[in-house]
Amino acid sequence: MADDWDAARETTRAWLKGDHSLKAGEWQYRWLKPRLLIEEFLAGANDMPPPDHKFFCFHGRVEFVAVDEDRMNNPRSSYFDRAFNKLPFEYSYPPIEHEVDRPACWHEMVSMAEALSRGEPFLRVDLYCVNGAPVCGELAAHPASGFDPFEPPEWDATFGALI
Repeated sequence: MADDWDAARETTRAWLKGDHSLKAGEWQYRWLKPRLLIEEFLAGANDMPPPDHKFFCFHGRVEFVAVDEDRMNNPRSSYFDRAFNKLPFEYSYPPIEHEVDRPACWHEMVSMAEALSRGEPFLRVDLYCVNGAPVCGELAAHPASGFDPFEPPEWDATFGALI
């Protein structure tokens, strides 16, 4: 679709017409006028998007981090604690099958996620490490609209207890 501008226009027009607050009960979008934001492409290895680091912050503190890879083709995700120890659960995608390295800008990413989530009972802060520096991708109040299950399910209670 990158080179098909007519198809891109039609797709984005459809996005702008919908009330995204109704699709999954995410009330915070109800009063926002839909807009498009065109971002710079962040290139990682082999000109692919870099891994997406999703910091699950509770009361301004990073507790868990998801590392997502290859989200457009074969999405995989593994979870870590704030010390970057791998955790034994799955959520949203199957796990990454290879060893995951802690990003070069890990400490800066943790600091940024905690600063952005300060004052919130829960906020997921998505960051990329690009050329050794953190870049913010998204702030999410309701990841997966709260519908994706944890496997094993007792991790749902572990996350919920932190709120």
